[in-house]
Amino acid sequence: MGVLLGAGASAAAGLPDWNTFAVELLTRSGAITDRDTAKAFLGGQDPAIVAEAAKDAAGNTWPSLLESALYGETPVDPAALHYAAAALAEKRGPETISLFTLNYDELLEVALHNVLDALGRSTGVFSRGKVRPRAPHGDYEVHHLHGFLPPGASADDSVVLTLSDYNKLGQRQVPWQVSALQETLQKGPLILAGTSYRDPDIRQWIHDLTSEDRDAEVLVFLAREGMGLDRTQFERVEMALKNQWSALGVHVIATHDYTDAAQALREFPHLGEDGYLTPRERASALWEKNVSQFSMLQQGDSNELEQDLAILQEMLPDLGNLTLWLTDGTGGLVRWAANDRTYKHPNHLRREVPGHDSPWIAGQCIGRNDLLIRELSRPGSTSRWHSVAATPVVAELPGGPALPCGVISAASTTAIDDAQIDEVNFAFAELSEKWSELLQTRMLSL
Repeated sequence: MGVLLGAGASAAAGLPDWNTFAVELLTRSGAITDRDTAKAFLGGQDPAIVAEAAKDAAGNTWPSLLESALYGETPVDPAALHYAAAALAEKRGPETISLFTLNYDELLEVALHNVLDALGRSTGVFSRGKVRPRAPHGDYEVHHLHGFLPPGASADDSVVLTLSDYNKLGQRQVPWQVSALQETLQKGPLILAGTSYRDPDIRQWIHDLTSEDRDAEVLVFLAREGMGLDRTQFERVEMALKNQWSALGVHVIATHDYTDAAQALREFPHLGEDGYLTPRERASALWEKNVSQFSMLQQGDSNELEQDLAILQEMLPDLGNLTLWLTDGTGGLVRWAANDRTYKHPNHLRREVPGHDSPWIAGQCIGRNDLLIRELSRPGSTSRWHSVAATPVVAELPGGPALPCGVISAASTTAIDDAQIDEVNFAFAELSEKWSELLQTRMLSL
């Protein structure tokens, strides 16, 4: 089988998406001097054509411009999709899985190294951006279908970005990329995630390969997050979305967030196992366990959160309103307990819809499965809270792999500045681990 990650995977890690990248190239190259005009210029054109204008303006500085526009000044870490693909690769082994990416970065390789290191594995990881060289036998090979440009490297002719780059690639009778995809499809399904599937060469390659081999199976996770649609709009187009790609031989799985695809990749090795439960079934079982002893757990969890807050305030004295949110198994996120209150009935609990565009930071947090720190800059607001930090609670519940099933959040009366980020990261990582273990134990003991 094979897994192919698109721009959405790296955008979730903090790198620019294709449109943002194109605007950066235009402004940094001097092709267009202000961002608003650059965005308008991009609006009616393909990013590949826009990149051509930036390349022409950059001249000899093009290699360094590519690197600076892509990475900026702030290092980034792999996102959920990178780690999910890496975990699947580790379980499958380098001989039975092929890894592909449309991105120039090495985030998938970093994630794979981290997963292997955590398990004490010494298997090598090789980045392929051209026909040659290839990975040594027994190593994992990450195929960079549009070239490889890690931080600190200078651009070379493997990078496919501008229209002329795509044209040159299309003139080759059988590009190495097609051969690699074809070999994978002969062995099993190809799963695409984190992509809007708008790259012209990928669409053409997949169409040609599925037309030639009717048994070839291609699945693509298309996320609402990458389409700029709200939930209502997404529901209206979902059937049309599936039908249009089915006509081209591609099976579409529509999701709301990129992290949905990441969880699906984590679930894949467990499908068919005895006792397997879907993520919704596992989250629902946890929710029912909590509700079944509502009064006792309300008081106990509130007291536990009060103790946690006292420890937090030793490092971050302006924090308050420490809250535990839980998923309810029906697609909702529920404010289960807080340090300063207890609830008398489940009907009194606040329920929100989670996701990348949730109005609540806790909802955004579980939608991205990552620590979030957000400023609450609301003109005219009388709220005493100025910022919120939230971290996902990921638990190993019976019936499947680890699952984001809750969120721990806290508010601050002051803005959380850059100097406090490391402290917040450390403190909330410990909180997340603690509550993950608590919920896991609860599932087995109640």
